[in-house]
Amino acid sequence: MKVLDILRGLNGYPVPTPALISISEQCGLTGFEDTSMIDYSDVRLKRAKAYTYLYLSLAPNVSQGGISYSFTAEDKNRFRKLAAGLFGEIGDEEALETTGDQFGWLGEDF
Repeated sequence: MKVLDILRGLNGYPVPTPALISISEQCGLTGFEDTSMIDYSDVRLKRAKAYTYLYLSLAPNVSQGGISYSFTAEDKNRFRKLAAGLFGEIGDEEALETTGDQFGWLGEDF
């Protein structure tokens, strides 16, 4: 199993592969790294999971291929708490404080 598979498996939301690769690389991993070579308690993997949960807490509702993905405020709060818990485990609590909300859209300008 690859790091990307673990991060994708955290939720069914279609996080773009480039985003997961970026998260992995920022945490000192490659998205294509075989996890049989990584201890699941590895700080890098926990950090990547935390940033993925943080991504999900900020993710917009989307429709893709006739399927809609949406999170309630409660869902987003739960993702943020999961990220905070992982950041706390690895002693990186300030990571939540330095991450601002990001919004975006896909479509035409009016």
